[in-house]
Amino acid sequence: MIKATRRLTQADDLDAHHASISQKVGSGTFIRQGGPQAHELFFDASCLFPAAASPAGGSAFLLSVCTRGYLQAVVSVDVLIEAERNIVEKLGAHAFHRYRQLVTETPFVMLPSPPEEAVARHEGIFFEDAHVVASALAGGCQFLITLDRRLQRRVEHAAPGITALAPRAFLETVLPEHPEYARVRHVD
Repeated sequence: MIKATRRLTQADDLDAHHASISQKVGSGTFIRQGGPQAHELFFDASCLFPAAASPAGGSAFLLSVCTRGYLQAVVSVDVLIEAERNIVEKLGAHAFHRYRQLVTETPFVMLPSPPEEAVARHEGIFFEDAHVVASALAGGCQFLITLDRRLQRRVEHAAPGITALAPRAFLETVLPEHPEYARVRHVD
């Protein structure tokens, strides 16, 4: 009985948080960090979910690199809401609070929901992930960070101008080329 009450409280808290996110993004509150050479990484919900579940995993480490200013994390309101709902439903209170801390500490560029016509243009190829691709492209991101292998393949074949990679692949193939790689690897 206590768990059910706690879940209901989390859901209520989540709805209030979603409203505050929409209000911030709607009022034009965008956060930029990093220099002009900083890669912009659009994070899919599939990466935010494991970052909340496993602080030592690749998704969490990549977010920490963004937090330290070596890369720029980008996300849409829709992706934040999708990740939160999945975390509350599947992982519980501890992971939800960790997720909230990650979102608060990571200097994301928060993009508004893409226009319906932009999503519709991508639905035939990207299906339920059309909003993700539309946001990443609208944000001018070089990389889409996702654990969804089908989405990675679809982006590779149908979305020129953006590269979809899993966090591990980005850490192993792209990050070593960063001019401050030695510093990036050092975690305080």
